[in-house]
Amino acid sequence: MNLFNDEKTSEYWVQTLDKLEDGNVDSQVLYEVLNEMCVFFDFEYSFTYHVNHDEALILDAYYKPATGSSLTPEMIDAKKELGEALFQAFKGGKLISCNTKGGRTTPLDDRLLELFHTKVLLLLPILDENSQLVGLIGMGDRREVRRTGELNKQLAFSILVLVANHVKLLINQRRMQQTEEALKTVLDNMGVDIYVNDFYTHEVLYVNKSMAAPYGGVNAMIGKQCYSSLYKGKRQQCDFCPQKQLLDEEGNPTKIYSWDYMRELDGSWFRVLSVAVNWEDGRTAHIVSSIDITEDKQVEEKIRKIAERDPLTGLANRRMFMEQTRELIDNKEEFYLIFFDLMKFKEINDNYGHRMGDEVLKTIGYFLQGQVSEECTCYRFGGDEFIVVVRDRSKAVAVKTAKKLDKRSRSIWSIKEQEMNLGFSIGIAKFPEDGKTSDEVLKAADEAMYESKRSGGGIYFYNEGKIASVDWITNLLT
Repeated sequence: MNLFNDEKTSEYWVQTLDKLEDGNVDSQVLYEVLNEMCVFFDFEYSFTYHVNHDEALILDAYYKPATGSSLTPEMIDAKKELGEALFQAFKGGKLISCNTKGGRTTPLDDRLLELFHTKVLLLLPILDENSQLVGLIGMGDRREVRRTGELNKQLAFSILVLVANHVKLLINQRRMQQTEEALKTVLDNMGVDIYVNDFYTHEVLYVNKSMAAPYGGVNAMIGKQCYSSLYKGKRQQCDFCPQKQLLDEEGNPTKIYSWDYMRELDGSWFRVLSVAVNWEDGRTAHIVSSIDITEDKQVEEKIRKIAERDPLTGLANRRMFMEQTRELIDNKEEFYLIFFDLMKFKEINDNYGHRMGDEVLKTIGYFLQGQVSEECTCYRFGGDEFIVVVRDRSKAVAVKTAKKLDKRSRSIWSIKEQEMNLGFSIGIAKFPEDGKTSDEVLKAADEAMYESKRSGGGIYFYNEGKIASVDWITNLLT
């Protein structure tokens, strides 16, 4: 059965349908159809354009049976060249047929013939679902004499509409590819490491370049278990994986979970955001994104040291003493507090100046840093007052530590080419016997230290509400 009045037309129509009906988005198919359009309708050349982000027409496909250069411009800024009024008429989606020999022409016809440098022009603007211009398909002819007579515009319009749908698919495919490439570029260069793995099998489904770079690249991670990609030789899920935080009791994704992580590979720190999502194929996936916060951590560490350390001596400060002893008390861990100051510090400041006084404090700080051990932590409490916390239940260990301090204090100190005898007043108290809080234990040790100062030095214990010298305590122990 023939669809048209003549067999040739019917055959051409069916042939075109056969090439385009399966939805094959293929540039080669388009080229063949443009060729057959020129032959059937007797046009010199045919073409398609797409609209770029500036609304300019960019030449995509061009067919000219005869050899020679393209007869159509590579780019047309239609809005600029036509003007607003003609441009609105042009992108109306209707077939435009222009012919210099066809009698009356409109201003739009004249301008289009001039833009395309041709005598005969057949154009069909391609619109998207929002009636926005996305492309153009057409045929042109600059020959003085054409072989065929009057053009069957209805058939030409039908063919152009058919081919325009194919062109629209190509344009949409290109846009999707460009969008995908743009998104990939964004994800690879946004300063955030990202990977996605199957929530249950841990297979890596996606990873961006920055994330994959330290682990051998994207191809080295895709399809592998995340834990084996990130940790050489690891064969099971990481203990710190936050999966339990990402699903509720019914197995539905919850909100984003944030955590900090140090990469063992190079010691870099990352702020990690984890979230469970429904992936494109229906499975549950785990999206892990992270940003390098190594510099932030380093700054935090510097700030922490400033906040926790005495800037003159480098020892832990009063704030750290209060925090750490509070932690010991909360854990009900027994400890001895050795509190001491310099017996001759005022004399040093008066005789040598405050700068020398600072040098003395620095020297004592340096000495105490050498006494730090698993059991002992040293602090500068303020002024010329220092504290040593001994985390040991044995009174003998506290006495040994205090005697070491006392012995050193009685020897000669060489500071800035000056030799001097400093002398420490030392008081000791114990938690929990001598106080239930840091302040109470400190107050007891302070009272013992005051007794040492009143007695001209030495080591004194706060013992059951009374104060006794270390010699009396030692004799009692023996």
